[in-house]
Amino acid sequence: MSRMKSSSLSFYSAAAGISLALAAPAWSKPVISDEVVPVTVRVNGQVRVASAGSGAAGASSAGGTSATVDELLLSAVSNGRVTGLQFLDFATRTQLRIAAGKYVLFRKKKISAAEQQAWLDQCRNPASRSVFCRDQDLAEAKAPVETDIRGKARRKVRAGKEEADRAHAALIAGNTDELLSSSESAINQALRRIPNSAALSKAAGAVTALAPCDAVPLNTMMAQKAEEFLPLDEARTLVLQLHEHAASCKSDSEWSSRSKYRLSLLLIAKGEWSRAEKWLEQLSQDRSNDYFSRSLYWRARSARSRGDMLGFEQAKARLTREFPIHYHSLLLSGKKAFNSAQNLHLPEPVVRLESVALGSKWNDRIRALETLQEQGATEYTRSLFEQLEEMMDKAEPEARLYLAVLQNRNFNAIGTFRTLSSLMRDHPSVLSRQTLSLFFPLTKEHRHILYTFAGGGLDPYILAALIRQESGFVSSARSPAGALGLMQLMPATASRLDRVTKRELLDGRTNVRLGVKYFKQLVNRFGGKVDHALAGYNAGPERVDDWKRRYQVEDPVLFVDLIPFRETREYVSLISRNYYWYLQIYARHIFDERIEAARMVSKSDRKAQVASVSRVPAGQSLPLEFSLFSAH
Repeated sequence: MSRMKSSSLSFYSAAAGISLALAAPAWSKPVISDEVVPVTVRVNGQVRVASAGSGAAGASSAGGTSATVDELLLSAVSNGRVTGLQFLDFATRTQLRIAAGKYVLFRKKKISAAEQQAWLDQCRNPASRSVFCRDQDLAEAKAPVETDIRGKARRKVRAGKEEADRAHAALIAGNTDELLSSSESAINQALRRIPNSAALSKAAGAVTALAPCDAVPLNTMMAQKAEEFLPLDEARTLVLQLHEHAASCKSDSEWSSRSKYRLSLLLIAKGEWSRAEKWLEQLSQDRSNDYFSRSLYWRARSARSRGDMLGFEQAKARLTREFPIHYHSLLLSGKKAFNSAQNLHLPEPVVRLESVALGSKWNDRIRALETLQEQGATEYTRSLFEQLEEMMDKAEPEARLYLAVLQNRNFNAIGTFRTLSSLMRDHPSVLSRQTLSLFFPLTKEHRHILYTFAGGGLDPYILAALIRQESGFVSSARSPAGALGLMQLMPATASRLDRVTKRELLDGRTNVRLGVKYFKQLVNRFGGKVDHALAGYNAGPERVDDWKRRYQVEDPVLFVDLIPFRETREYVSLISRNYYWYLQIYARHIFDERIEAARMVSKSDRKAQVASVSRVPAGQSLPLEFSLFSAH
């Protein structure tokens, strides 16, 4: 494991801080803190308490003897009291605070026009450019560019009615030349006007007569439209024909991968596991595609269905190795998944307050973030976080873990989850109770709210799993669509449940009370099937009714993976995963009881149990059909 030496921060001396330093303006009066903070460190392999502060370049051991700080434990920095600023000399910290102060005033437009121009001129000069400078402040607005279905650039964003009419006429007539010159937007608009699968048949015949790679996006888009007319036999024939033609293109494009994925699952739904294996194998060769983990899961299921236990074990081992906390990994592991609690007993991971691999390119931005957070200017950190996320794959895992800590301090739940997700995927060695608690947060206050409003048989840890995915437990969260609060309720939905204002929806207790009420309605509507209720919560119950009509499968995992909306598909899977880990981390005793109960209940009995949510005693778990207790 790489180690952080105390001397590694020495390049942040006053002389070396030129990229961060700006002349101190009269209006900047930084508040300097010389707080000495005790920190838990690992010194020469042993855990000790040391101190950080007063511009120390290192730390002293508990006994007062100077020691080299090898590593900082995650718990030492996750509480927000320790930052890299405390290991810098006074002059460098002062320069950082001055630069940050000037940047904040620039963003708030609280300086004169001349001072704003001076800032921009300074940012344009490579010799004087500050780490706080943003490219978007300097760039001129560019006209958006769209491409046609083949990827050719077009100077148009949304197709007009005339172009959409031409595309619609081309679909009906099977005019591939016109279709291939149309934009994706025009084709989407045209497809919405197709009333049945028969209206697609002529275009399908013309498109599949082309070479497979000539019209992959068009094939996939038409196949997805044809899925809307399932379960009709003629629609199924068209869907398989179009998806297979797109999948036959030896390309790793998103469109081709999407068709391979949907084709394989539709074949599995028909019981044709052997035909599906060909496409699943291709998907499992490319780790970068969005269907990689799912393809491994279904390859393992496919192998087991054919009696190939060696293939099953190989696919399962690869999936659980590369995605140790993933929903599909837990499902595939069966009862052994319950032993993954061993991750909670692994040694606490360490963090690095800087990166040796990336040097000042990373470290300057980390120190800038710490300074803005120190000054309470967290709303101006987005650009810095985006720059760090773009390069984090090249940083040491310990440095990436510290980035997640800073995102968490910034109440940037989505950023924290995104950073930790990629980190745990790339470096499973960071898994521990501390890391998982950061990834699956739950404060005492939130736990109290959930237990207060769950009741009626609804497990509070299901609600925790849902809220974690919806808002990351940020009560002030607002979505671009207008959803508000912890459970991201739309004001229109909330108004059907109670008389409440938008402002009141930002109150945690009010939001959870109404969100739970709505979610219980969905659970009851779908006969206790929480996976269907979750899909309805995300996409709307009417869409779930439509998907149930299209994809008439008994396997709950297959149904979820067949959901055509990627967002909803991921949403249900991620909440199912979250639920498992919330039980593991915060309610292990309940988890153990449910394992034993699940082992004693047959599959048919479980179906009877979920028939009515009202029969489940308050405070206990719903026996979820999507849960890890199901046999796969």
